[in-house]
Amino acid sequence: QYVNSGFNTFDMADHYGTSELIAGTLLKRHRKLKRQPIICTKWCPEPGPMTTKIVRAGIEERLTRLGISCIDLLQFHWWDFQHPAWLDALHEIANLREQGLINEIGVTNFDAAHLQLAIADDIPLKTNQVSFSLIDRRATGLLADVCRNSSVKLLAYGTLCGGFINKKWLGAKEPIEINDWSKMKYKRFIDRAGGWEQFQTILKTAEQIANKHNSSISNVAMRWVLEQTGVAGLIVGARLGESVHTDKNVKVFSFELDDKDYESLESIFSASMEIP
Repeated sequence: QYVNSGFNTFDMADHYGTSELIAGTLLKRHRKLKRQPIICTKWCPEPGPMTTKIVRAGIEERLTRLGISCIDLLQFHWWDFQHPAWLDALHEIANLREQGLINEIGVTNFDAAHLQLAIADDIPLKTNQVSFSLIDRRATGLLADVCRNSSVKLLAYGTLCGGFINKKWLGAKEPIEINDWSKMKYKRFIDRAGGWEQFQTILKTAEQIANKHNSSISNVAMRWVLEQTGVAGLIVGARLGESVHTDKNVKVFSFELDDKDYESLESIFSASMEIP
């Protein structure tokens, strides 16, 4: 259903429950699709020695769960950069790419310094997956500079702040109790960026822009991120069979933000605080 709607790229990880197994089942079932899905998965090992054997085992487990012979995009995540073995792991992953087990290599949540170091050490990186939204604009700084000077592109997640950047939250009271882990995470982002009142100002401005382009608050938020330096794509969460927004998401490609839109957004950005 997603592929037929034009959304043919799917992001998952080793620790996202059964996502790889489900994707593997669907890949096997739909091998005759004219446009084969692109599978992006992640390997997120605990920090420790990254030997050839350990890295290969981690990648081969992804291949087995997905039921494929080559991973389209393998994204490496490192939990603690105080442990230096992350660079060893990337070199081993690069070797596996040379052997045909991986098509492209990406990383997740790398800051500009570590991303630049990996590039300088000749790791053939394609992407860096980071948080990026109207609330969290950190990637417009040093990471954007790295993208300007290299071939690495950004994959943006958290673009809708776990669903908070949505018309249903415009004018809504600040939630006191949140039981959803994702929403708890992004509510902390909202708090650090200036609080609920400032967040409402961003939503109001996004709605004004949305009305002008016959779109939605969410579309404006997505469009803004898509137009930023180095951004190759957005990762928008969905619950299969429960909250499918393919028709609404397609609209993000139907318009572009103009100078006045950017002036309006920059005005409210200047009144908010930077996420550390």
